[in-house]
Amino acid sequence: MKRIILLVTMAFTLTGCVSFYYLSPRTLSEGQEIVYVDGYEAITEKVYVAEDAGFAVNIFGYTTNSVLVLQLFYGNATDQAINVLPDHITIKGVSETETALVKVWEANEYIRKVKQQQSTALILQAVAGALEASQAGKSTTSSYGSYYGSNGYGSYRGTYSGHSTTYDSSKVAEASARNTANLAAQARANENNLAYLNAVLLKRTTLVAGSYMAGAVYCDRELFPQYEITVPFGDRLFVFSFQLMEE
Repeated sequence: MKRIILLVTMAFTLTGCVSFYYLSPRTLSEGQEIVYVDGYEAITEKVYVAEDAGFAVNIFGYTTNSVLVLQLFYGNATDQAINVLPDHITIKGVSETETALVKVWEANEYIRKVKQQQSTALILQAVAGALEASQAGKSTTSSYGSYYGSNGYGSYRGTYSGHSTTYDSSKVAEASARNTANLAAQARANENNLAYLNAVLLKRTTLVAGSYMAGAVYCDRELFPQYEITVPFGDRLFVFSFQLMEE
């Protein structure tokens, strides 16, 4: 039986309140065919370099609320080590009026971006929580009234108003504790998200003979009617054509 290198590329979405799109095979080049992965149409291309060795590429995809995620599986069934270079993947968006490259994020670069977003969000959350705590124990009382009278020179009348503010330290402490707990929970969620990204995002790797690896590549979510995705693996460039379809 012939052994092959198998590279599977897929894109998937995160939950979001936006339209859902998936990539549908547009045209097939020589040596490519349609297969199904998790219910999606995928393009597969097989290349044999010897009777008992070769490689293949499977790819399908769909968008998220903010990014396009390419999920890849690489396998090396040759007797040579092959470099996996996910940051060399290119995505070209094509419309009737333009052709543009879609940003492909290198793993560490994307993680740094997410960390910065998380830090900014935590600072804003802390400021909002501190403001809430400062107002939680504040109580303002207003009083209004009128007065009148007379003396040897005549009569007089008028109105008055007053405001007094008091603070309840227990309510301030309660709000501060709630804010601290919320910040801690968000920090844990951020750490879990970063751990997930570190686990799934592909980084440059030398794939030794007879081994495989899987992971994801994140790209900007730019909507085009058509996409051309180029995946380098070894000395080959696999080119796949897709059209954008709404779910």
